[in-house]
Amino acid sequence: MPLTNEMVSQIVITGASMDDLDAMMRIEAQAFPVPWSKELFIDEFEGLFSHVLTAKDSTNNMLCGYLCFSVILDEFHILNIAVDETRRREKIATKLLLHSIDAAKEMGAKIGFLEVRESHAIARAFYNKIGFDEVARRKKYYSDNKEDAIIMVKTI
Repeated sequence: MPLTNEMVSQIVITGASMDDLDAMMRIEAQAFPVPWSKELFIDEFEGLFSHVLTAKDSTNNMLCGYLCFSVILDEFHILNIAVDETRRREKIATKLLLHSIDAAKEMGAKIGFLEVRESHAIARAFYNKIGFDEVARRKKYYSDNKEDAIIMVKTI
């Protein structure tokens, strides 16, 4: 089914609450070979510099994606982003990322950072399309397979 503007407009980005945690954990387990623990998510909910956004379908209030980021001084860090596997290719990640960039800019951020698996070509292309450039790598960053992380940066 082709993506329509109506489908994209049904997605509402808001701040997350602890009530969203179970749905976030379900999506996290779908999305990553080494998912974040519940404790890591709780740390993000409670962190002084942390922000957690959700993408919900306004027709049924179902959580279909989330993004965790931090802003420290003038730096914006994307920590985690995932979309429900049944809702991918609907530009939900794009909406989350652009919303977080706008929020970070309002908080005084001037530059954004993220790490992505070297092998995750789709994610790297997605971030590049949003304006992130590959600038460095972290050797053996991922604990599950010792894969390198690509560091990407965007001036905001």
